[in-house]
Amino acid sequence: MTFLLQRDNEILEDGVWENVMSAMSHIDELKLAGGDTWVGLMLMAKATHEYSQTRVDLDTVLKLICILKVNGLQLSTTYGDTIGVFLDLTLIKINHNCDGNVMVHRPTYTNATGWPHRQPQEKAMLKLLPLRDIAEGEELTMSYVDFTDHVSKRQRYLQKNYLFTCTCDKCAQDTAAAKNLLDTDPRQAKQQARWWEEVDTHLQSPKTGPHEIYTIAILTKVIEGMESQFVFSPATDPYPHAIHELKLLHLDNHESVDKALICALKEHFFVGPAICTSPFYPLRIVNAIFVLQVFALLDDAFVPSPGQHPKIVEQAKTIEARGLSRKSMKYWRLRICVDTQKRLRQSSLADLLDVLEMEQMSIEVSNRGISQELLNSAEVKRRGEEEMRELLGLKGERWDTLLRLGWTEYSPVYPNS
Repeated sequence: MTFLLQRDNEILEDGVWENVMSAMSHIDELKLAGGDTWVGLMLMAKATHEYSQTRVDLDTVLKLICILKVNGLQLSTTYGDTIGVFLDLTLIKINHNCDGNVMVHRPTYTNATGWPHRQPQEKAMLKLLPLRDIAEGEELTMSYVDFTDHVSKRQRYLQKNYLFTCTCDKCAQDTAAAKNLLDTDPRQAKQQARWWEEVDTHLQSPKTGPHEIYTIAILTKVIEGMESQFVFSPATDPYPHAIHELKLLHLDNHESVDKALICALKEHFFVGPAICTSPFYPLRIVNAIFVLQVFALLDDAFVPSPGQHPKIVEQAKTIEARGLSRKSMKYWRLRICVDTQKRLRQSSLADLLDVLEMEQMSIEVSNRGISQELLNSAEVKRRGEEEMRELLGLKGERWDTLLRLGWTEYSPVYPNS
């Protein structure tokens, strides 16, 4: 609507209107497909036209809505929460791949109140980040979908919203893996399909009252069922979605922060390395920050203070009772913080370093000067790793492999030691 009003008042920069309107709209294909999608686009165009009182005719507004529909990208916060859709004439030239080599990132400074008017110099609102090493001459691609979604869901979404069928290597591999499972173990394939349907259904349901309690129960059942399989992989659908959503639901409930920590640690150690081959993939960085914040919440509970939630104090003791001592909590809190800073310095996400540096300052205060001992003591390290295994219930060689993926990629050493 703002774009239309800027057009009416002739305050758009030269060529912007023409460049936007020259983008692919697929309006004829959308009209031919009909259905709820076309009805929704028509209603949106009419509402925008009438409410804005624009001088632009309705057919042009409809075309503009279709352009946004097939070219728009999700606008997210720094931490990956979707807050809208945006259109960028450069980024729309980047083709889709479910295993894309770049992604759009919104730097932390854009979260500041009054940005960008209070910035001393002009800074970009969005950055294009490489997700791995990109060879000279290699095409830049990005995923228009959640790459952790089941291949069938990704295909439906892309066909409905972007009008094409994806033929990328990831889709081919996922389709082949699903077919292979169906051929070799049809019972397991059907069970996995049921799990996915249950998780997908409940992720779309309201997250309040009885619905929230029931969703927590369903997600817990699915996660425990998948973890009990001998052939379990943390990258297998729908485990990544289930563990991520359960983590958030537990954190919203002050009676389950300890359970939120366990889910977040599983996502940090198991899911992240399994689905994000790059150690500095934003998804892994953001989850590491989440883990640190929950550790801080529980660690602070050991020091009584006014207004402290009594349930948090109980949950900190519950974590201890389940095998992770307070000293080991401090060890892992500092170790993950230092490890994540190292990853950030090797990536294009340097703007997040401020967040980690503030977190480390908080840890220094909490640890009262024993940080070097925490990271450099072989005994503290051994005990911390044993207790983490106890907390997560790790057993057998497959779990050893999964845990190793999470914390031996780097060997953090306390700075200046």
